[in-house]
Amino acid sequence: MTEQAKVPAIRFAGFTDPWEQRKLGEIA
Repeated sequence: MTEQAKVPAIRFAGFTDPWEQRKLGEIA
């Protein structure tokens, strides 16, 4: 479920800058 979570995470990144950093930290 990591690949699928990465898709929406990056897509939402453009909408929310802090959201990408928080999701990226958990994924990476």
